[in-house]
Amino acid sequence: MKNAVKQTLRKINNHFKLEEPEIFNNSTRFKTAFKAALKDVKIEPDGDVIRHLLEIAICKMQAYSRLQQGLSKNEFIIDNLILEMKKYYPDENTVRMVIESIAEELFGYMPVSTPAPNTAFNPPPQQTGTQPKPIPPQTDRIEFGGYNWRVLDIQNDAALIITENIIDQLAYHNKFTAVTWADCDLRKYLNGEFLSNFSPFELAKIIPMPNLNPNNPWWGTNGGAETTDKVFLLSLQEVCRYFGDSRAQLNSSVKKSLAAEIKREYWDKGKTKWDEWKDFFLDNEIYVTDENNSKRMSKYGNKSSWWWLRSPGLDSGSAARVGFGGFVNVNGDFVNFGVGGVRPALWLNL
Repeated sequence: MKNAVKQTLRKINNHFKLEEPEIFNNSTRFKTAFKAALKDVKIEPDGDVIRHLLEIAICKMQAYSRLQQGLSKNEFIIDNLILEMKKYYPDENTVRMVIESIAEELFGYMPVSTPAPNTAFNPPPQQTGTQPKPIPPQTDRIEFGGYNWRVLDIQNDAALIITENIIDQLAYHNKFTAVTWADCDLRKYLNGEFLSNFSPFELAKIIPMPNLNPNNPWWGTNGGAETTDKVFLLSLQEVCRYFGDSRAQLNSSVKKSLAAEIKREYWDKGKTKWDEWKDFFLDNEIYVTDENNSKRMSKYGNKSSWWWLRSPGLDSGSAARVGFGGFVNVNGDFVNFGVGGVRPALWLNL
């Protein structure tokens, strides 16, 4: 496998030599060039080599940045990259072989595979826009990928984060139809175009997360299949847990019975227009509203705006949302409503 790695690296390196050095500071151009270089590779490496190459792309960006800072070879090599790559590949011998191939083929020297005796390894300084700063104790904000994020939870060296503000206004789905999170256009956007804006190193920090998608707790609307997402929207259950504890209202039997009454007395009798049932809805506060409203409020630009959740709304053509004033609208809005705020969430490896 080492020969396959080295041959492929040579071909990739030949391609990169045609590009100006600034390419390494531009993640979009880097990814484009890397894909183009892979097309030029004629050998057919096995699956392990391909996975290693993806990791090599990340390491190459790190390595180039560190060498430009004048760090010595010993500071650049081995220990820090091994620590990073072992998160994905437990076999240290394979990891070391790949790293040595990087250094030899891309930088023209063989690294020293073993650190000097009794020399503690200190990771190099973090690069702005490359990896997140460690979260200090008692801190609930972080910068990552050019966005400001709010830290909602930390579990086993990983943080659940959500953008501090609304980053865009989009439809949950581009046409009015029955749809769930698993198949909606907003999920495709977040895990496609939005995700492509992150650098290779940043992408390696984002943890693919299995997401349960429960039915709507008041209306019973189908939540769809379980998904695995790198980027996602919060669910009703999550937004009522992480922005202050509002789960008692979400699970309230009184609220559920009032929602059932709307369905029975209005929807089932064909009274589906908002004007026909809004007074009953508003008078009985059939939404989650409490002292945590202010924590859930968000802005798009300089103005307060509402934002989507991934959970279904009162029927299969709607999705739940958080309102302007921070209340949780469990019945939601039409999926094709194109001014819904988007606040991406993800799990970040610290």
